Amino acid sequence: MIIRTPLLLLTLLLSQTLRAGGPVTIQGTITNKTADSVYLVSNVRMTFLQSAVIARSGIDAAGHYGLQVTLENPTEAALFVGKNAVQLFVEPGYDLEVSFTPMKTDSTLKFGGTGGPENTFLHSFNSHYETPGALNDNQVHIIGLKLAEFNHYNDSLRAVKENFLKQNYPGKRSEFVKYIHYKIDYFWGNTKIIYPRIIAQVKGMNYDTMHLGNGYYDFLTPAFVQDQDALESNMYVTFLSNYQADFTLKDAARNGWNLNLFYQKQYDLAKANYSGHVREVMMSNIVYQKFQQDKSDEALNLYEDCRKSIQDTALLNPVLEYVILMHRFDMGKPFPRDLVLTDSTGMPVNISNFAGKLVFIDFWASWCGPCRGEMPYSRKLIDHFKGKEVVFLFISIDQDGQKWKQAMRMENLDGVHATSPGNWNSPVCKALNVTSIPRYMLLDRKGNFIDNNAPRPSNGAQQLIEEFLNK
Repeated sequence: MIIRTPLLLLTLLLSQTLRAGGPVTIQGTITNKTADSVYLVSNVRMTFLQSAVIARSGIDAAGHYGLQVTLENPTEAALFVGKNAVQLFVEPGYDLEVSFTPMKTDSTLKFGGTGGPENTFLHSFNSHYETPGALNDNQVHIIGLKLAEFNHYNDSLRAVKENFLKQNYPGKRSEFVKYIHYKIDYFWGNTKIIYPRIIAQVKGMNYDTMHLGNGYYDFLTPAFVQDQDALESNMYVTFLSNYQADFTLKDAARNGWNLNLFYQKQYDLAKANYSGHVREVMMSNIVYQKFQQDKSDEALNLYEDCRKSIQDTALLNPVLEYVILMHRFDMGKPFPRDLVLTDSTGMPVNISNFAGKLVFIDFWASWCGPCRGEMPYSRKLIDHFKGKEVVFLFISIDQDGQKWKQAMRMENLDGVHATSPGNWNSPVCKALNVTSIPRYMLLDRKGNFIDNNAPRPSNGAQQLIEEFLNK
């Protein structure tokens, strides 16, 4: 199976659910604005911006804006003007001023009001130690380090950051100091977690049996791993995601279970081993990752279990659109009538053309080896149902039309051949939530779904078609 691979695990999910609490006001001036609105985004929900926006304000002709939001706890956030973002720390009671010129943010950014000194320091700290590529750069650097060198590097970097805080932040706001320590400590802890895995991958070793010296994992105390207050920091959630993945992979190595069960095992371990809001965040995080990997029945099962198992169901909002989309294709629901395909001559192909017949759909591409491997079985399937009221519709997602046509001629399959170019961005992939190929669907005589994830021609397709052919 060819799977569209999403970005995984590093810096994915969720800080805190925003409930009734203290107000936060943010205002300022945008010079030479590049958009008409300012958006405040929960920083750890930036993967899904639509659900991440927690406040917005228009920008007037003079560049002024003002917004207010209610927060229960301190949290990371980002202020967006178009594609330009300013990273913020906000807590209840802040009356913060933020002004800048888009496209020249670093040189024009000014903070004032309550929270001004904290965010001035945060901007300086991030510029030194947490640039957008800092995590990846850190991983690249540690690849070449032996264990003693790595420990020295990681501990020294932590000490340098702590000294930077001591020397450059004169304020006394304990919540902010605690937040910066979370960023420092969990960056350090995250690096310790990923180091053995990276070295093992580079050297082809089993990292579960790597000798890391006595005490390497002593920092993984219950208090460090499960800190409810640390949820205000995205770095803590990043650490927790990698810790959970590490724990799951080691469990797989020890007990020999199939890595296809990776997300189910992660979910089960999170459900059993964490408590409180940390448990709910981790379970929701894993459900989201599973939906990013594949929109399958297994993902739906995780979603349903999580929805019933947690109190803060708002954490699942990011996957709701996936759930709704998947239910659009349940048995009896109509195939999208406005989805028009084209054949090799450029003529339109529409499902309505096949009214009165079952339609077995094969999603494939010329570059997909497993797809091509099913073609001989498709040929036998077509021969078996020759003369029956069954249409075999082959939909290619190839971007390159010539390669599609060449592969189509080589396979020499009867049936209807159509294309929806764009690879994973093709209209058919987006409309039907196709995230892996080969993928098969069966429609009834009215063009409604019988099975939106039908068996392959090599394993069960014939039996499914025969079951519904005489109904």
